[in-house]
Amino acid sequence: FLINEHGPFTPESPRPLEWWMSENYFYVGVQEFNPIVRLVEFSAARAPAPDDVPAHAVQYQLDQSIALTGWDARPDGTPIRPGGILNLSTQWQALAAPGGDYKIGTYLITQQGAVALQVDSIPVNDFWPTGAWRPGDIIRHNVAFVLPKDLAPGFYEVWTLMYSTADNSRLSVQDASGTAIRDHIVLFTVEVTR
Repeated sequence: FLINEHGPFTPESPRPLEWWMSENYFYVGVQEFNPIVRLVEFSAARAPAPDDVPAHAVQYQLDQSIALTGWDARPDGTPIRPGGILNLSTQWQALAAPGGDYKIGTYLITQQGAVALQVDSIPVNDFWPTGAWRPGDIIRHNVAFVLPKDLAPGFYEVWTLMYSTADNSRLSVQDASGTAIRDHIVLFTVEVTR
């Protein structure tokens, strides 16, 4: 946990410790007590450095200006129990200057297609908006899901996507061959066991 005496409503404060934590650990969530006092929760697992080669390289293009180049998960490829933590780091690259500000949505999806858990934020926990990206920038976005203790066992898909902060419209996605696919990327499936 990180207790902040400054928040996003105090623009004169860059919140350097929170920024550093967001780059090096996995963001879980925040409780806002008032405009300047916040409790920010992070997973204790250390996140990969922005330019570390991802364990899972992928090539997806979003809106002609952004690429998803890979991801890392902890745990990776093993079942997880309710109450456990799933850490996820996605690696993005600016191919050109993005045409707007976008949020990254990360979702845990049930077999029925419902959202079980989600984290939505401007990249790097609001510290590196896409409007400030320059061609060639590599960005790691780190989030963690704390699985509820009553989460039903089964297989869950992990999705990521980007959407406009102006109108919530999702960016189109193309795979490595340039073929248009849905408006989200299915990264992997995780098994939740009792």
